[in-house]
Parts: sequence; C-alpha cells; structure tokens
Amino acid sequence: MKKYILLIAPINAASGYGLEVYMSLSELVPQSEVIVVARLTNVRSWRERDTDLGQGTLRVTRSVLGKYAAGDSLVLMWENPAMLACPRNEHRDTKGKSFIWMLQIRDNGEVVTGSDQLVRDVSDEREIDSILRANPVFLKVVKGHSAGSSAVL
Repeated sequence: MKKYILLIAPINAASGYGLEVYMSLSELVPQSEVIVVARLTNVRSWRERDTDLGQGTLRVTRSVLGKYAAGDSLVLMWENPAMLACPRNEHRDTKGKSFIWMLQIRDNGEVVTGSDQLVRDVSDEREIDSILRANPVFLKVVKGHSAGSSAVL
C-alpha cells in the first residue's frame, strides 16, 4: 500500500473574507490531473501560530483518472489562515464517507486541491466520465498518468 501527501490551500488568503466563484464540473474536470473516489479517515485539526491546519487519510476505492489505484492511502493536509472566515477548506464533514476528489500534481510531486468544489458526491461520477470521454485530448495531456477503468482513451 502506497502513501501520498496532499496539501489543500485556501483560495483567498490575503483577506478575512473571500469569494469563491461556482464552477461547473465541465470547468473543474479538465483542471484535474488525478480524480479518485476515496473515503476520508483519521481527521484531525490544530492551530499553529496564525494558521488552522487539518489532516486526514484518503483511502482510495477507485481511480477515475491518474496514477493512484484502489487500496492506496493518501495523506490529505489542508490549511487556512486562522482569521479567514470564508472561503475555507474544511473536510471534517466528509469524514467516513466516499466522495470524488479532483486533484492536481505540482512539479515537485505534491498533490493539491484548492477548493471544496473539487470534492464531489459520488453521484457525479457518470457526469465526470462523460466529460473525460468527450475530451480524449485532455486525457493524453495528463502526462505520466493514465485514465482509470471508468475513463476511455
């Protein structure tokens, strides 16, 4: 079983309040390098100086897009400035439930997501598959990663 580290950063950390614009799945999916169905466990949170931190373990049950496979465990970390009221990345409410996680991979190999919009209900999987199938060029552009069993190349 492999373990990976994820970091989720806030959208607007410069001010106490921010605005996150709603984006449709057809806008979010092409921005994702990795899409997995996973259950979040072992959630904890704490504060260090002016930052609220959170951590949990994503247990992958299915890979939709990317290099991760069922059985992989990903260490998920997120942070918010302590004084930031919204938007905040909070994942405690997803604990113990399966969700679709749309992620990006940085050049250094770190896996990140920057918005709660990138965590979707499993009922969205068919729509995500349709978007991937309608964009075969996108699937080839995700270099070093392959589509999972539910996506078509």
